[in-house]
Amino acid sequence: MSVLDIQFLTASEVTVYDHITVQNDLAATTVKIRNLGEDTLKDLGVHLTVPSSLGGNVDNPPDYTPASAYQTVLDWGQDTSLGNTAVGGLKMTHKGAVDGTDKTTYFTRSEGSSYKNRIRIGYDQGTGVYSELPSGGTITLTLIVESPPGITAKRLFVNIEVG
Repeated sequence: MSVLDIQFLTASEVTVYDHITVQNDLAATTVKIRNLGEDTLKDLGVHLTVPSSLGGNVDNPPDYTPASAYQTVLDWGQDTSLGNTAVGGLKMTHKGAVDGTDKTTYFTRSEGSSYKNRIRIGYDQGTGVYSELPSGGTITLTLIVESPPGITAKRLFVNIEVG
């Protein structure tokens, strides 16, 4: 697999070259991942990393460091998955290829916080594991940021990696 084998697209099939912005819990952001290579991509998953650069601009810089934003996203997701809060964190939904049902996961310390515990995505090629993407195949991910109760606004910058 090379970096040229994976293409990122918007919901309307436009190639993504820049940062993807997930606004808030009122609007979902759809990202499509397409395999342009000749071989099936195996053991595919999604995880977060600390961004190497921050979004925003010179006149409107971020309020928090990259590491702080990364920890906040994981803290919110962890609290939600443990039932400590109703909602909070970065939520990812994708369709299972075999049964077509939605699979929803919050990024937490134990799911999606590193390459080692990445959230498996892709097709099930008879293995029972959703982590393959055949040549020409596309996976659609829906991302939503849910703010915990009492948090009105906070800009958070994280990298989402597929590999």
